[in-house]
Amino acid sequence: MRCGGDGPMTSDFPGLGAPSGGSGQPSSANNPFGGLPPASASGFPGLSGAEPFPGFGAQPADPASGDGASRRPPLALLLGAVAAPLVSLPLLLLDGWGWHVLGWAVATFVAAALLIAATLEDTRRRASAWYLGNDALVTGLRLAAVVLALGAAAAHAWLFADWFARLEMFA
Repeated sequence: MRCGGDGPMTSDFPGLGAPSGGSGQPSSANNPFGGLPPASASGFPGLSGAEPFPGFGAQPADPASGDGASRRPPLALLLGAVAAPLVSLPLLLLDGWGWHVLGWAVATFVAAALLIAATLEDTRRRASAWYLGNDALVTGLRLAAVVLALGAAAAHAWLFADWFARLEMFA
């Protein structure tokens, strides 16, 4: 920092004092980084100091607002994770390796994605003091989703392996 004769103390470094331009905005002559825009208050361009990540730190619903959805476990996601392997079961009746690969993918990837989303949402909701958990129901739905996904994936993999074993190159 330097002290100019009669004027206030100024700085040649961004963020350490008022720029010597006097307008409150850094001038490109005093900016050692060229014409780059100044960083935000958090130190990273594009991020505000108040909220470091979009959606992070969102406050839970106020119990007086009547919005009870954020106070309960994410049952819709968990029921979707249970339903995904069940949706793939009719594909077991179709003939062709493509149907079994599709059924296997639905039973594994869709169920896993819904379980991951439900777990993340449930963890976020549990941080609220107003959370009305039902651990037995959540655990039962998770277990049912995993068991059904493993069973449906195994059935589709078995039928695909059976089709593959019957190819002419193995005869």
